[in-house]
Amino acid sequence: MTGVDLRLAGPALSALAAAWITLAGAYRWLAILAGIIILAVSVAWYIAKSAGHSQPGFGRKPLDARPRMENCAFWNGLGPLFIAIGLGFTLGATGAGVASFMARVEIPASEVSAAEKPTREVSGREAPGRAQTVTVYGTLTENARAYRTPWGEESCQASVQPHSITFSTVGQNGTQLRHGPRARLRITVPCGALRGQTITATGRLSALENRREAAFLRGPAGEISGTGTLTARAVAAIDSAFSEILASFPAHARGLLPGVALGDESEMSPSLDEAMKTTSLAHLTAVSGGHVSILTGIVLAFLGRRYRVLTGLGCAAALAGLVTLVGTEPSVLRAALMGIMVIAAMLLGKNPHAFSGLAFAILFACALDPWLATSYGFLLSASATGAIVVFGRPLAARLSRILPAHLADLIVIPLVAQLAVTPILALFADRSSMWGVLANILVAPIVTPLTILGLLAAITAPVAPAVAKLCAQCASLCTWWLAGVAETVAEWPGSGIPIWAAAMCEIVMLIVVALPWRKFFPESPVARNTKKPRWQVVIGSGLAMCILAGLLLGGGYVWRWASGQRLPAEWEAIQCDVGQGSAFLARKNGAVVMVDVGLAGGTAAKCVREAKIDRIDLLILSHYHADHVRGLAEVMEVAQIGEVWTSLNEAPRENSRWVKAELEKAGIPYRAVRAPAEIRAGGELFAQVLSPRTAYTSEEQANADSFVVYFEVAGGVLVLSDTGREVQDRLISRVPEVRTVIVAHHGSRDHSARLARELAPEYALISVGENSYGHPHPSVYESFAGAQIIETLNCGRIAITSEGPKSRCG
Repeated sequence: MTGVDLRLAGPALSALAAAWITLAGAYRWLAILAGIIILAVSVAWYIAKSAGHSQPGFGRKPLDARPRMENCAFWNGLGPLFIAIGLGFTLGATGAGVASFMARVEIPASEVSAAEKPTREVSGREAPGRAQTVTVYGTLTENARAYRTPWGEESCQASVQPHSITFSTVGQNGTQLRHGPRARLRITVPCGALRGQTITATGRLSALENRREAAFLRGPAGEISGTGTLTARAVAAIDSAFSEILASFPAHARGLLPGVALGDESEMSPSLDEAMKTTSLAHLTAVSGGHVSILTGIVLAFLGRRYRVLTGLGCAAALAGLVTLVGTEPSVLRAALMGIMVIAAMLLGKNPHAFSGLAFAILFACALDPWLATSYGFLLSASATGAIVVFGRPLAARLSRILPAHLADLIVIPLVAQLAVTPILALFADRSSMWGVLANILVAPIVTPLTILGLLAAITAPVAPAVAKLCAQCASLCTWWLAGVAETVAEWPGSGIPIWAAAMCEIVMLIVVALPWRKFFPESPVARNTKKPRWQVVIGSGLAMCILAGLLLGGGYVWRWASGQRLPAEWEAIQCDVGQGSAFLARKNGAVVMVDVGLAGGTAAKCVREAKIDRIDLLILSHYHADHVRGLAEVMEVAQIGEVWTSLNEAPRENSRWVKAELEKAGIPYRAVRAPAEIRAGGELFAQVLSPRTAYTSEEQANADSFVVYFEVAGGVLVLSDTGREVQDRLISRVPEVRTVIVAHHGSRDHSARLARELAPEYALISVGENSYGHPHPSVYESFAGAQIIETLNCGRIAITSEGPKSRCG
């Protein structure tokens, strides 16, 4: 027995599921009706069952002649269980339905694209005419947050509560669009904007799916007025002062101190961020239950438990201050709601139960802010906490009989938490590490002091900079260790493997930890019973066989993955695995050419290093979008670059200026080229630029102006970069015969089926990562139906040889 009270598990999970289904849109009112029906049927069944057992009716057997199900605890508990589940489902569905209705925003039909289906009460109004614009006047509900677009532009956005939404077209007066009292819009704002300020912004509305904000206003940053709330100004002052103090600190401290203390990852380097995610340490930069536990522990240490009202109020004040300081991220709200439940139990003199607090937090979240049910952050936080409470603590308690208690906690807690969140992580992440648990064990001793010192440094930064700097210096020793563990473990064999393979390795670790000590565990009554029922034997044998099969399959996959990571010595080109980006290597007669360097984060540099390339004779940057150029600095660290060819289209300007500054700083010559520029190696044609012959300078044409490059290696390889259908159609008469095509734009639907048919390649390679754009699009598979299609998302790095592509997929 675990000793955990799980009675509220059913209502909490049903409320979570109902809120998610309701917010999906199509079945909103059906979900509410289903919850009411479940509740009504459960109550009726329970009443009928109770009445039926109270006295025998006409034509019924006497009570003593019928099976006495009322003496069975299982059947007696079904009625209340179904009623509780029905109540939870009804609560979740009704709360989500009402909240969705109150957050509705009327969006003109012409503003909603086919790919942007309205999700909650987004009605359509026909809007004739062109140059349609929407003007929004409202109040910011949060401080501005920085975002980077996939093509490298930086902007700040905030959630805005609209007071008026005016729709205008050419030749017509403005029309007021209806919106609910809890409506929210996401709007581009100046980066210094504060919660409580008012904004006037103009643009086009696009509906958002499964978001707290009904729509996004596409347009320039709005005009801000007002001073913002007192707490918003205080938080802004803390952030500014904290950033000034950290400006002279090492990169690991500048990135990790705000991340661990405040959940602010904006200063973390891409390579460190990637290493943290790979090694399952990214949760340390998300404010959650650990912060709440530390703060309540500090309050209890000072106030004690004797005066529970004073202690409870102190804990509540600390919790409110934390939420104000770090914001209302989903994981923060989960921890805050759970903390409120624990504080309420303390004030009432009750013994707080962790799982009951979690269940109540989920129920309150579904009723008050049902969009949390669709938030990955909330689901990850809730699932990890639930696993630790239900499975982690009891298993750690058993292991503590033969291992030191702290060691048992260090092993079991991160292991069960990681296994619990893996199904959710698999929805948006594709890589992990088999060493994630070990990494968490290695950094566990420094997490608490790092959090405390980071919070102290942030809070004291505006009023006592000397104290803040001292705290930050002490904390930087912890960030040095944390960054070192993350970056070192991320380079080990077994890091960067598919996430489900990493989960299989973690299951093996759990079995290895538990099995050698089984003889020390006290036997349960079932284990002492030599006459087990047949169904127990069948189920137990089936589970054992499933576990064995899973271990064999997982081990086989890891072996296959490890074998596929070895580059064949005869490779002629490599499509690197850089996620949702692009990086391509080719070599001929001793010369090496690289096309694009992917996103920042070091994945392209890792590809170059693993290929044992120390000099790149020519680097071709197809265009200046971030997923093609931002990995330049890391590549320059691992290989010498002879020359760089750049696009004539320098949009976005921020990226082109950054690239040129990096190249000039390193003394690398660069020049803008156009078709038909070519490079020769050993007197033979190596590569030729086929497009563009002319170029534009607008952001909208950046993809169209990206280089198309033909490589005369491995039977001919064509790299289409991010070009669209129109450009590819114009290439049909100019492309030589090729054996392999690097599909354009991560497998976008904007491609030429005619070009695919004319080329008829044997292989089509797609450089793609986890994304929300629908890449690769199903139409790509139709266009390249005659080719073997290989994706980096599933197969990792792809080596191209004279015999064909080779990867871990075959």
